[in-house]
Amino acid sequence: MKKTVKMAAVACAVAMVTAGCSFNKANTYYEKAQELYQSGDYEEAAQYFTRAIEQKEDRAEYRLEYGFTLIQLKEYDAAIAQFESMVMDKNIPMVLQNNKQAYRGIGIAYFTMQDYKSATDYFEQALQISELSELNTDIRSYIASCYDNLARYDDAIEAYTELISSDSKNAALYNARGNIYRKLGEYESSIKDYEQALTYASDNFDVYFGAYTAFREMGQDAKAAEVLEKASLIKMNTDQDKLDLGKVHFYQNNYEQCEVEFNDALSKGLTEANYYLGEIALINEEYETALSYFLAYKQAGNTLSATFFNQLTVCYIQLNDFENAAEMLANAKSYAHIAIDQQLLRNEIIILENTGDFDGALKLMEKYIKRYGQDEDVEKDYLFLQTRVNSNIKDTE
Repeated sequence: MKKTVKMAAVACAVAMVTAGCSFNKANTYYEKAQELYQSGDYEEAAQYFTRAIEQKEDRAEYRLEYGFTLIQLKEYDAAIAQFESMVMDKNIPMVLQNNKQAYRGIGIAYFTMQDYKSATDYFEQALQISELSELNTDIRSYIASCYDNLARYDDAIEAYTELISSDSKNAALYNARGNIYRKLGEYESSIKDYEQALTYASDNFDVYFGAYTAFREMGQDAKAAEVLEKASLIKMNTDQDKLDLGKVHFYQNNYEQCEVEFNDALSKGLTEANYYLGEIALINEEYETALSYFLAYKQAGNTLSATFFNQLTVCYIQLNDFENAAEMLANAKSYAHIAIDQQLLRNEIIILENTGDFDGALKLMEKYIKRYGQDEDVEKDYLFLQTRVNSNIKDTE
């Protein structure tokens, strides 16, 4: 959800720069389209942008903002086509400015589609154009986020560090870098970044959630609880704030209260709530219900992660759908980081065991025990796998 808001803010900024005062028909449509866009009425805005383009096909700013409107409507191919129509092979400043904005727009379309490799390629093309240097920080921020999503963590840290060097009071940059350090298990660095972020944005729920997760992964539950308590005191101003307060209650295990808050958020169009409703259903062992919530979360275009795909894997395992479980596990591993590796390895063993690959499951179980040790359940499973493998060996002799 926050990603969409960011795009809208950028598009509106472009609109303010490019809007003219002409009273001709094209500009009348264009100004109406801008008004509708800023009010969030993207479908009607798209109609007015189309009318403006029909009147003046050569106005790049019409196509640019129409492209951003199409992104909001999730019509990504159409958005990319609008941006591509702006690109010209001429080495003159105005054309180069349009090209840079077009490449950036294509990059944002791919970013929103979560095709981070393609997004990076277009953002880098935009950076190669020296015109409109004021867009470079925004473009580099997108590239850093792409690196993060592509698990190119060293590149992401380097990119965020460079951004911080020129914008040292930007809480979002510290938070983003802190999240990457946490994924790498570099908890001291992550906590330091979260604390720095909170000095500039003490009401940012995302920073508190990052710090909470880091302390939990470090085994410092008392500090994690303290972070949540501070987050619960943030003043509520928006529906998103209320959703975030629901997350605080979720992490505090207050499921009855947060379920009400998440359903309220969902009724107001905040589709991220689907994920947490899915988590509550998992806790209640309602696997079909959990699966439906997780799939709704994905269908709405929310950000995906190793944890998200792992929860889908768990649902499919519990529903004995091991083909889909294996597919979701593969997706999870492509996003994986240190904090979730143990869960992924355990789920992979379960899938191999239930699909009859006892040799593969035993090898992974030995790897698991060496890395994480064994509890009673792991010990039982290990003995079972040894028995099955030894039985198979005898059957072939």
